[in-house]
Amino acid sequence: MNPEYRTASEDTSVEAEQVMLELAAKRTVAEKFERIWAMTEYVHELAFAGLGRRYPELPDDEIEFRFTAQRLGPELTLAACGRLPDTDAR
Repeated sequence: MNPEYRTASEDTSVEAEQVMLELAAKRTVAEKFERIWAMTEYVHELAFAGLGRRYPELPDDEIEFRFTAQRLGPELTLAACGRLPDTDAR
């Protein structure tokens, strides 16, 4: 191995990273997709929870709308939903 090799994370040893890469290489495409899907769902849950903490007074449907607006951006949100989130809500 190249002596200048650096792991993707500073707190991971080269040996540990090699094991992770070997295990990842053995996964099927379906297994890789399942892992990516699960991680994406988790990130969405965190984003939704963050909006709920930021706007505790808003009902869930408005939190869902804000979450969608974050993902789509203003132009697509306006085109798809006919409105943008109220910036005065707090």
